[in-house]
Amino acid sequence: MKRTNTSHISDILQVFYDDNPDVKQKLLESRVIRAWNEMFSASVLQCTRTLYIKSGVLHVSVNSAALRSELTINRNTLKNKLNETAGGDVISDIMIR
Repeated sequence: MKRTNTSHISDILQVFYDDNPDVKQKLLESRVIRAWNEMFSASVLQCTRTLYIKSGVLHVSVNSAALRSELTINRNTLKNKLNETAGGDVISDIMIR
């Protein structure tokens, strides 16, 4: 029996994400969080206390003043790399505390 109504899974997912933009946004946000965890070493991740996205802003709380300063200086570069890794314009800013 020959199948006549076949579609690629990527096409099906694209239609699903187009119909559900909130789901797509959450997926992209989770990619940003995962990219953060893959981008830094274990010592940096140990200093990271909280990491979440709210209203397009990545909130990062660290317990090291030196790390906070370094992240603040490189905030724009980090934002661009995280957005590139996630595959979209997910975060507009990074707030480091």
